[in-house]
Parts: sequence; structure tokens; C-alpha cells
Amino acid sequence: RLILAIVRSIKQDPECRGLIVASRLNLYDALPYPLGWGMDRRGGSEADLTEPLRLVGDLIEAGVELFAFTMGNPYYVPHINRPFDQKQAGAQETPLQGCDRLIRGVAAVQAAYPEIPMVGLGFSWFRDFGPSVAANALRRRGLSMAGFGRQSIAYPDLPADLLQQGKIEPGKCCTTCGMCSELKANFCVSGCVTRDSEVYLPIYRQYRADKQAGMNEG
Repeated sequence: RLILAIVRSIKQDPECRGLIVASRLNLYDALPYPLGWGMDRRGGSEADLTEPLRLVGDLIEAGVELFAFTMGNPYYVPHINRPFDQKQAGAQETPLQGCDRLIRGVAAVQAAYPEIPMVGLGFSWFRDFGPSVAANALRRRGLSMAGFGRQSIAYPDLPADLLQQGKIEPGKCCTTCGMCSELKANFCVSGCVTRDSEVYLPIYRQYRADKQAGMNEG
């Protein structure tokens, strides 16, 4: 009710007239029912998008015109919405399975509401193959736009390179190391520790040193 009330208030505010109202929505929590949103009521970690799809419909009716999505809780199950190459605690799947879930989840919403633009996710792990995977999802009408999260941090020039050169540089791509996410989760200045190491590696090292010092004091 809160998110619907916010959207309706925005749409009714004269100062907001003409604004495109967008929402970034979590499709499912990856926490067993009844603790998690969008979960199969029979238990386990499988998603049931019945309620999320209904909420999307309610938000569209309230005036939302654009959606982006995520899945999971990055502080509890980070591998759900940020598939990593490195083994993550609690992860019982391959990164490819995680990417597939993200892509299929958005495709399900896009299929339910084909007239509304949906931003897809789950492409950064594919590195230089990410644009091709996104193009395939677009061709299949599984999304309206492709979103690149961690990839945009590591490789902000990716769109320009893709449009101007028709390809991207593998050596500039996100390595899905997870260090940018670690910095952000701990309220540090976040950036690509791998590709922009001159700036962010000292920050990361200081964060790790402070964390270790805190553990030693405890």
C-alpha cells in the first residue's frame, strides 16, 4: 500500500506533471515462505511471481510507466542478484543459473505487460558477451531495455564502444569479483577495484584493514 500511495501522490502533484514515474522492484526475496516476498508457498527457494505480477499491474494502473527489477537480498543472498565467479557462501548454483533466473524473471513480467517498458538485468556476468545475451532477450521480447549494473561501474564507455565500434573490449569488462559490492554494502566510496585500481584499491585495502582491526578488537 505504501508504494501505491507514493505513486498516486506523485501523479496527483501538479509540480510532478509530465514526469515519467518509474519503479525498481524486487521480484522475489529468495527467503523461504512466509518470510520472503514472491516465494512459492510450498516452501523451498523457488519463486512464485503471482503476487509480484499483481503488484506490477497495480502500479501500472496507478501510473508507473517504466520498471527495472532485481531479485534477492544482496546482504543475505548476494549470489541471487549478483552472480559471481567466486564461490559465495550459501550459493548452491552456478552463476549461469543465477543469470538465467534474472533474465527469465524479467521476461515473465514483460510477457504479462507487453505494452510497458521493462529493463532487464543479469548481463554483467557475461562480460563481453553481455550485449549479445541482452540482444537475444530483446529479440525474444523478454525486455524493452537492457540494464548493466556492475558492468557500468567497470566499463562506463561500453555503450559508446558498442555503438561506435560495433564491439566492446574484453579487457575493460567487469570481472564479477564482488569488491565494488563489498565496498557499497559497507558504506564506503564504491568503484571498480580491478579496472580503476589506482583510485579504489587503496580504499578497498583500508576497508579490509579497518574490518580486520575491528575483528581483532572484538
